[in-house]
Amino acid sequence: MTVLQALPTRLRLARLGYVTAPQDSLSDWEQLCRGLYGAGVDIILIRQRRSDRASDLAAATAAAQRAAQGRGRLVGLSAPKPPDFAVDLLYLATRDRLAPPPDRFPLTGRPAETLTEAAEQATDPAAAFFTVGPVQAEEETSPARGLALVRAAARLAPVADLDRPPWFATGGVLAANLDAVLEAGARRLIVHRAIAEAADPLAEARRLADRLRQAWLGDPSLTAYARAVRAADGAAT
Repeated sequence: MTVLQALPTRLRLARLGYVTAPQDSLSDWEQLCRGLYGAGVDIILIRQRRSDRASDLAAATAAAQRAAQGRGRLVGLSAPKPPDFAVDLLYLATRDRLAPPPDRFPLTGRPAETLTEAAEQATDPAAAFFTVGPVQAEEETSPARGLALVRAAARLAPVADLDRPPWFATGGVLAANLDAVLEAGARRLIVHRAIAEAADPLAEARRLADRLRQAWLGDPSLTAYARAVRAADGAAT
């Protein structure tokens, strides 16, 4: 019998997330989620649209959860406020300082779009994770934008530091700049266009997942980090 890892462990070991709005057809949406998980996507982050009804969003979340069942993957929701239904992780896509109930949403993350926000998130005990970006910035010379922000996040919250929350580079990560993003220190990504606009989305998801897996395997500190995270998960069960 396969014993699934706890949600915080899965989050720390996650490398690739895909953020997207759900398809109108639940069966097509569930099939897509199943294919993405099979291709190596660790997190499907459902982006709430203004037109989404709560019942439709809950149904889309349930379909993604069915697709993730038994795979050890995660289903998240990107929304301006906590929903009324259960989800593995919540990404509050807002600067409002909401405080979701930790018993219902223990894995809550926020965006860090400036150096100050990255420093706050890196040391916030309530932050289960955070995103850093956009990595594509109009002004790369600014210390608070683009790859400079990714480099700063890598210093503030080293990816192999168990005492820091995991973070994901996001916002314009594409095949053309993937190497630069990795060289800046990112080891986790949340993407949209890189997969959604690819000629073969599942093949591109697999390529990104393989590239990140290679980056982790090539870094002894991350190998030790993954081992320690799994060991802590085993000790807690």
